[in-house]
Amino acid sequence: MRTRLLLCCLLSCIQWCVYAQGSFYSISGAEDHLSRQWVDYLYSHLYMRSFDKTKVIKSEDLKVSTGYQEFYLEIVPTLEYDYCFSNKEGVLILRVKNKRAMLFVTYQLMASIGETDQNFTISDLPPSFISFGDQCRRFDFEYREPHLEPNTNPEYAGILGTNNLDENWGLWGHNLHKLIVANQEIYAQVNGVSNKQQYCFSSNALYKQLKHYVEEQFGDGTKKPYWFMVAPNDNDLVCVCDQCSKLGNTDQLATPAVGYLLNKLADHYPEHHFFTIAYRTTREAPRKTWATNTGVFFTSIDLPKGINLEGHPKFSKWEKELKNWIERVSKIYLWGYISNFDDYLSPLPVLKGFQQQIPSFKSAGVKGLFLNGSGYDYSPFDDVKTYVLSALMIDKDSDVDVLVHRYLKKFYPKSSALLANYYLQLEDHKMTNNRPWPLYGSFDNIVKTYLNTEQFVSFYNSLKVMVNQSSGEEYLRLDKLITALSFTRLQVAYHEGLGDHGGFEKTSDHLHVKPEIKEIIERLKRHGRFSDMANYREVRGGLLTYIEQWEDLVQHGLEPNMLSQSGISFVSVPDHDYQDASILYDGLSGFTYDYHQGWVINGGEVWELSMELPSEGKGNVLEMRFLNMSKHGILSPEQVEITNGSQVLYTLVPTKISETVYRIRTEVDFSENTKAVQIRIFKKKQGGKSTIALDEVRLIK
Repeated sequence: MRTRLLLCCLLSCIQWCVYAQGSFYSISGAEDHLSRQWVDYLYSHLYMRSFDKTKVIKSEDLKVSTGYQEFYLEIVPTLEYDYCFSNKEGVLILRVKNKRAMLFVTYQLMASIGETDQNFTISDLPPSFISFGDQCRRFDFEYREPHLEPNTNPEYAGILGTNNLDENWGLWGHNLHKLIVANQEIYAQVNGVSNKQQYCFSSNALYKQLKHYVEEQFGDGTKKPYWFMVAPNDNDLVCVCDQCSKLGNTDQLATPAVGYLLNKLADHYPEHHFFTIAYRTTREAPRKTWATNTGVFFTSIDLPKGINLEGHPKFSKWEKELKNWIERVSKIYLWGYISNFDDYLSPLPVLKGFQQQIPSFKSAGVKGLFLNGSGYDYSPFDDVKTYVLSALMIDKDSDVDVLVHRYLKKFYPKSSALLANYYLQLEDHKMTNNRPWPLYGSFDNIVKTYLNTEQFVSFYNSLKVMVNQSSGEEYLRLDKLITALSFTRLQVAYHEGLGDHGGFEKTSDHLHVKPEIKEIIERLKRHGRFSDMANYREVRGGLLTYIEQWEDLVQHGLEPNMLSQSGISFVSVPDHDYQDASILYDGLSGFTYDYHQGWVINGGEVWELSMELPSEGKGNVLEMRFLNMSKHGILSPEQVEITNGSQVLYTLVPTKISETVYRIRTEVDFSENTKAVQIRIFKKKQGGKSTIALDEVRLIK
């Protein structure tokens, strides 16, 4: 007997109360062509997913019989809301504003049906997170993009109702160089000289090239509109040629000329959308109102990450700048951040902190969100983060804990409790700690902000067991997760040195890598099986290079340092994040391409240290290593002086030993009466702000 269904709402999703052996569904829609297309779409997908094809019909094919659950679909462009549902006994009416909303609602509906009706297979669909009870609602944000690897798939983005760079944008970020043909007329005039590192945005030649690109690749936008981002290169150079200066450019402000080009394109292509970034030389708002099909992504790079923004002085300043843009531009979207760009692979809890900030962004006038994450590079838990962030951008009041558990229970059925408990523990610890997480942070920053190394090691060990007990798709997902987290386990090993969870043990006067750490290195070496796990950081972050550093430690160990029983202390005031002088004599070399790994950084003109000499012997070789990475403003020093009081004992100049490392290695002879000497490190004299990075001071017999 066919029994009419009663629809019941539980938590944030529909639950189907089935009182018979099977459920039957009838699909119909409004008479307009677009709505009929979506009737066909929903019908074909439910039909395809159904084991019993007789249980899904279109109402135009036959009269709806008693006992069928009826779905009525309609696209209403004039609808005041993004969607409206009317849910009466046996009939669910779905009205949406546009095709994109209909796609999202359709997949939410299929997921909801399949969660309780075993006739449908929905193994590929994430759990539904909207309610199908009587309601009308607007999405909290009109543009929604979590830039994490799962969302880089346009099809999956459509299922979640999110935007996708590859699907929506014809030009994104600081990427004009990828489509521009070199021409002297398009480059900026800086200090009276043409500079190829920046563009002249008043240049007619630049306009013509962009116009040609848009026309040839995307048409005029009548068939399908695209978005284009016209932004200066990521530097502080500004064109001040006669035309740009007349428009209002100064040597620090490029907004007038960028706006001129943006509006020129927007006027010519009214169906397309043209955006820029409020960042660096375009941070200041325009003085004139821009075209309605223009917009701006306003960066939140200066705001603290993951804490409440209300009343924070940085937010007050930021909001004031944003309000100036709102007066001139119709579309204001946020360029936000959800990754530590110096460490993609250590788990980062961003969900509850982001949710806490949403009301501040909405009240400030933000209409859309681009959340800049690890993008095409894998990061642990990026699948659950993509899912939950998508839900939060639609409904800011969604329950994070419920969503995390629902997602993990579906895709990690055996290990969901372990994963959810650990990840939510990270989230809750971060909220209790209430410290901003670092946008470009070292592992030491991570530990101070949210990651308890004892808990992580316990979780990692439990995860190893769970991987061996899993199978199928869950095994593949867990294998990828533990491979990535092996990076974090090695970071703990390096960070804790000779500690319980450290990676090293001491025999005689040498440090060696522990056997169990060698096993973790071998596990991480298997990362090549995953095409999206080549990097652990944004710049020069190849995992192969990282692994090579560890393998070098395994092969050679570390030379004995006589200072390990003595030490180095700061005389100069240390920089904020570099106050632990023991790093300079702990025996661990810094990694040659990573300024966070084992290096102490100082920004003073003269960096002064005190070196207490060991009582059992003075040593006969002094060694110091310095990092040289000009892109990051880290330069080897001009010279180093070793003094005893006012007496200069040695004046030394570092020599280059590799692409990024300079070294001082010299024989020394300190008198028996000398208890300590001073080390004075002089910054290289050149323009621009720079720092010095030192990993070890070694005295060697």
